[in-house]
Amino acid sequence: MHEKLAEEEGIEVKYSTLTRVLRQLGISKSQQSRCSQVPDEPGLAEMHHDTTLYRLKLGEQLHRVVASFLYLRYSKRRYLKFYRCFNRFLRFRQR
Repeated sequence: MHEKLAEEEGIEVKYSTLTRVLRQLGISKSQQSRCSQVPDEPGLAEMHHDTTLYRLKLGEQLHRVVASFLYLRYSKRRYLKFYRCFNRFLRFRQR
């Protein structure tokens, strides 16, 4: 970059100044990826389990429910079930 600026554009700037400006602009750093890449393999390694809280209106009242979502990446299958109370470390129970 320093050589191209000097030779092609005729801009004389010190190397330390150029690197400082690039650091301030965030250009010199590689972008961090948002997530890791994981190969799709059959078996337990492919499962992604998610429990998200929702508030659903059933009749006239709002109820808090837990969505138990299981995604099998290799086979592209998804399973979704709603529970009023969910704890994956104990047996499933509903109130």
